[in-house]
Parts: sequence; structure tokens; C-alpha cells
Amino acid sequence: MTHDQYIIAMTAKKLTDQDIQASRERRAREMQELEAKHAAEEATILEAMRENAGEALDRILATLDQYGEFFSAAQRRKVSSYFANEGSTKTTAKSSDKGADKYLLPNGETWKGVGASVKASFAEWHKTDEGKAWVKSFLATEEGKAWKAANLDANGKIKTDKKGQPRGPFPINPAYKG
Repeated sequence: MTHDQYIIAMTAKKLTDQDIQASRERRAREMQELEAKHAAEEATILEAMRENAGEALDRILATLDQYGEFFSAAQRRKVSSYFANEGSTKTTAKSSDKGADKYLLPNGETWKGVGASVKASFAEWHKTDEGKAWVKSFLATEEGKAWKAANLDANGKIKTDKKGQPRGPFPINPAYKG
């Protein structure tokens, strides 16, 4: 009996609990068979791609040999960038001369403490429940109390810039290393 015939037969009569259970078991078996078939096909495709990779590399190298001398500097950088960052962390000469990283951002990146682009990321983290909880726990420590005392204005509020961001050294960050 095919699946369609089974469905027609089931809709023609009142289903019992046993019928429902049998239908669920049948669908589970069919799903496992389909998943196994899909995994086998995916493995076959990946193996074929691995086998074809050598030929593709030969074609790429032949093309580079033929046209490489005509590539501009930007085109050469683009070609070399495909594998340049593999297995290493991304660093730039511009940021490497600023000293050691001081901050670990919520998205996992590190920051040396220079540049406005990171303020947005930090500010977003600062607004989260995790950020608020961390600040509260930090300000309860001796270091936090000292920081707060050094950065309060005459009204007893933390000094801020025009955008409302705290001014001065801002160690309210879990990875701050001073």
C-alpha cells in the first residue's frame, strides 16, 4: 500500500489511537529514510567537488599565468585576499602601532581604545541586561567606586560628552585592562 492509498484509507474511517500511532511511526520511518538518502547524496556531491577541485585549480592557475601580468594592483590584492586571512586573525598595520588591546567587545572583537566605530558596539552592549548587570557589579567594587568618584560632576552625575557617553577613562567594560 502506498502512502497516498494509506491516507485515503485512513480518511475513509474513524481513526483509532492505534491508527494514529501507526501513522506517526510510518512517517518517522519515512523521514529517517529520506534524511539518510539526503545525507548520502550530499556526501556524493562533496566528494565530487573535492575531486573537481584539482582541475579547477589547474584552470585558475592557467588563467593567472595567461592574464596575471595584466592585473592591476587592486585586482592582485583581490585575488590574494581569498586566502590571505585563512588561519590567522585579521590585523591591519594602522591598528597594530597603537599598543595592546584594552577592550574585548561583546561581539568577540578586541579594541585598542581608539576610534569612534567601536563606541556604537559598546553602547549597544551597555544597554543590554548583561551590560547593566556588569556595570552595577563593577561599581560595587573598590575600583569601581574609585572610578565613579573621579568621574562625577558637581551634581553627582557621571561626566558625559555631547552624546551622553561617559567621559574620560571608561573601565566599565568586562575586559578593561587599564
